[in-house]
Amino acid sequence: MRIGILSMQKIPNYGSFLQAFSLKKQFEKRGHEVYFIDIEKGRQIVKSKTESSSILLKLDRYALTRLKNYFFYRKMIKIHQNDYLTFLNTQKRLPEGEMFDVVLIGSDEVFNAAVPSAWGFTPQLFGKVDCAKHVVSYAASCGQTTAEIVKNLNVDKEICDAMSRLELISVRDDNTYDFVVSLTNREPLKNIDPVFLTDYSEYIPKTTWKKPYMLVYAYGNRIDDENEIHAIKAYAKEEKIDILCVGMQQRWCKNNITASAFELLSYVKNAACIVTDTFHGTVFSIKYNKQFVSIIRDSNRNKLTDLLKNFDLCDREVTQSRELPSKMKAAIDYNKVNEILTTKQDEAFACLGEICERGAL
Repeated sequence: MRIGILSMQKIPNYGSFLQAFSLKKQFEKRGHEVYFIDIEKGRQIVKSKTESSSILLKLDRYALTRLKNYFFYRKMIKIHQNDYLTFLNTQKRLPEGEMFDVVLIGSDEVFNAAVPSAWGFTPQLFGKVDCAKHVVSYAASCGQTTAEIVKNLNVDKEICDAMSRLELISVRDDNTYDFVVSLTNREPLKNIDPVFLTDYSEYIPKTTWKKPYMLVYAYGNRIDDENEIHAIKAYAKEEKIDILCVGMQQRWCKNNITASAFELLSYVKNAACIVTDTFHGTVFSIKYNKQFVSIIRDSNRNKLTDLLKNFDLCDREVTQSRELPSKMKAAIDYNKVNEILTTKQDEAFACLGEICERGAL
């Protein structure tokens, strides 16, 4: 059977790559041939906040730091490109005129229509796929988008029409569940992110960092609040551990490290503790049973609070920097967490099995 995965696999982001790789491996284990489908360009329905990317925009005492950040970012782009070309084989194409047995939309924020993106709003991501006999979604997410927002943008009917093509709808979080129910009056399945489903061990190299360290995993320079920075540094100093930022730099951190996706997982596995403010940073922490905290912001609240609630880990939420030390030190009952994970993995494997059965019809 030929399966097409319509996702965000070419975005320079560890989570996007690893969830796509996981889905590919899961279907290949079941004996199927996997392709990746590029997102069709749609139309812009929200305005983008444009900022100049010129490194010479401002010459001040931070100019050298900005220059270093620029070259760090350019190097990471090449690393991400190498990952998806090497491990996803994204250049592989179905012969012209032929059909996929199944096209799977997901995972990641494929339903996040109300944010600026390179492709804009495209009904393709909601199910309008012509090159497939069957179309489904798996662990799709709206991110910050809600049913109310798309109604205000007057694209709710287009989305509803596109989603009528979906024979099976699987979502990742409560916000997306509510989104689907509101627009289509259908109750979707709710499944965990694909990163939880695959053992990456054979691809993970050994970590070369010799000292104990805290891994700070956040979008580039997003940890810029002085209180947050102070809390992170103070905790590391108290515990006598280094601070590493891998793949995404923070200007205040001395150890900003470039790494492939599997090198990142090596840093995750060997970290003494993890501070993150991202969905996949939290997924990595749970997957590898790490001591961690997740910083909650307005931009990540929908995703992170839902994820932590699902694993009974709401006590890992940090909303004020002064909470960080005590929450980081609090023990995590990973026996309980792993029991929950096993149940959710079984549900996910059953969902993937059903998708394969539909494709065989």
